[in-house]
Amino acid sequence: MKLAIALDLKETKDNVDLTGILIGAGLDFSVKIGPHILYKSGKSIIDILNKRNLEVCADVKLYDIPTAMARTAVLLAEAGASMITIHASCGEAGMVEVAQALDKRRLKAKLLAVTVLTSLTNSECYTVYGSETSDQVESLAALAVKSGMDGIVCSAHECGTLKTLAPDMIFYVPGIRDNEEADEHHRVASLELAFKNGADYAVIGRPIYTSGDPLGKALQFRNKLNVLQVGG
Repeated sequence: MKLAIALDLKETKDNVDLTGILIGAGLDFSVKIGPHILYKSGKSIIDILNKRNLEVCADVKLYDIPTAMARTAVLLAEAGASMITIHASCGEAGMVEVAQALDKRRLKAKLLAVTVLTSLTNSECYTVYGSETSDQVESLAALAVKSGMDGIVCSAHECGTLKTLAPDMIFYVPGIRDNEEADEHHRVASLELAFKNGADYAVIGRPIYTSGDPLGKALQFRNKLNVLQVGG
């Protein structure tokens, strides 16, 4: 499992500076950038991160008509994004068209299908989708597999079950916290649970950049992961 640092600070410089601090300490990590920093910085932020040899997930959560999503995915892949997120709820045709657009141009970016947002409660999920969270996540994950996606975005709580159903997929797990006290993300989980349930990437943002000691907090997570990986 690899740590993925969510670069959610408001200013581009602050996000870049954070990566510099973590790289300087020898931390092994990838990064996730969302729409706000992409809108603010454009391709330049991906260029900077790529030059620092960081694997970049463009967490844009594509959800549009197929041609619009395909064009956006191609631009992001050409800009240097290693991974791109897309809502599985957009449907099979949309996911297939995006995958085909990347393949046609021999672009290597991995497509990660978002199942149910970790910000949704079970009751909210039922209101939106008409089903319980666990059932909806499993249904969307199955659709992502059928549509040729490379990975699945889900909470650590669902990761274990999905891993048995789709062992070859990349599992990208947001909402990692020191404890399981909910905030904006309702289905949060510990690093230990994400590791136990087979996550390939554990996404951590808020606990690091709101801690007052981002480097110290990041190293705490790194040390926890080291212990887990050696079976301690």
